[in-house]
Amino acid sequence: MIRTMLKQGYEVMVDDTHTTDVSVQRLLEINHKANFMLVDTDVDECIQRAIKTKQEDLVEVIKRHHANMKQFIGVDQYDGDLPTDIQLSMAIGYRIAGLRDDVISQMDYTDYTKRV
Repeated sequence: MIRTMLKQGYEVMVDDTHTTDVSVQRLLEINHKANFMLVDTDVDECIQRAIKTKQEDLVEVIKRHHANMKQFIGVDQYDGDLPTDIQLSMAIGYRIAGLRDDVISQMDYTDYTKRV
């Protein structure tokens, strides 16, 4: 669906939590120029919102995404919260840049020139 909309000339926003290499890489394989936007909300705040709105089933999902994000940026052995603000944005940016380079290096040159 994303590919189809891009081919039709639409700008596409994917609203999802991409906290693993695989999920980010899949989007970059569709469009290696994709931009990612961080919505930095404290994990405890997310959990409280889920409970307050009677969506307790989301608590484990939130915890899993939090753990995935820590692993994604390389702080999975750290017991505290994720780094804040600029540190987090930079860590995510570096990780995505590395994945983008991997995707581009695996692209066929003729495919790459079509996407530029």
